Amino acid sequence: MKIILPILAGFALLLACPLSAQPPLPQPSPSTATVSPVNPVAPAANVASSPTPADWMQRAVDLLDRQTSVASKVRYRVDMLGHAMIGSGEYTQQGRGEQRMFRLGLKMQVAENVRIWEQVNDGRYLWQYQDLSDPPKLERLDFRRVHQALERSGRLNLNTASPSQMISLGGLPKLMVGLNDSFEFVSVQAGKLDSQPVVTLEGRWKPARLALLLPGQKADIEAGKPAKLNKLPAHQPDSVLICLSRDDLFPYRLEFRRQALPGSLPGSERSETKILMAMEWYEVRLGGALDPQQFRYQPGGTQPTDITDPFLKSMGLSADGSTLAATPAPAAK
Repeated sequence: MKIILPILAGFALLLACPLSAQPPLPQPSPSTATVSPVNPVAPAANVASSPTPADWMQRAVDLLDRQTSVASKVRYRVDMLGHAMIGSGEYTQQGRGEQRMFRLGLKMQVAENVRIWEQVNDGRYLWQYQDLSDPPKLERLDFRRVHQALERSGRLNLNTASPSQMISLGGLPKLMVGLNDSFEFVSVQAGKLDSQPVVTLEGRWKPARLALLLPGQKADIEAGKPAKLNKLPAHQPDSVLICLSRDDLFPYRLEFRRQALPGSLPGSERSETKILMAMEWYEVRLGGALDPQQFRYQPGGTQPTDITDPFLKSMGLSADGSTLAATPAPAAK
């Protein structure tokens, strides 16, 4: 069974639709257009002189984790594996730690139809619904069983989980934790996102995570040699950009990027950067009162498929928290 997880893995589901036989998606109108990539200005003196990129990221992670609630609109664009897709939706979260609940609902235009993909964590279960296939799919993850397995395994810090697994287990705050665990943030620049003053952080894969992504280069990576990033799968980014508000350090924009090697494009002698996925949170409200009923998912007559055991297996765990033997994967060299 294929487990569908946001954000990157969730978009992989969209790419699995037979889009090649469909007309191109209409471009968004100016009122709903996805924002252009950020072009940061030169670093401000107070940004460059004191906090390091890692400091900025850790502060953002800590502040977001302490928020009692978040409500925002979302827009995104995906451009990978030969397909481009745009969409919008809403994100809400309430509570902290294990009590955090969240809801992420996305809509996208597929041919002449509007399709829905949503995820709701009600504190006990993670519900995931999508009508991109026929019939629609409803999946359910038992959050308590996952937490118990992690607790028994001694892996409550989740430092081996992927960013997509992190957001499933705790929404946007856990996604930020997953990015912080997976990427080393190497630069910070001051600039603006529309009219919003931001600092833009660039992160690159940490060697330990990169060794998992490129097992054929594991020995060289651990020896400190540069990795051959062009060996990453085409849908896999090699860097991430995060735009943080200068006021509250909220992550207003997230980009997953892939660098094309010099000369890899016909007639090109220079490197080019492709944005595989960009997601933006806007009209953000922090700390306000939210209706708790929006986190109560009603499946109706659709019978959900339980994906708890496959999810645990994807993290290398069995239901009792014991570690599973790794399945050998083709080595990327």
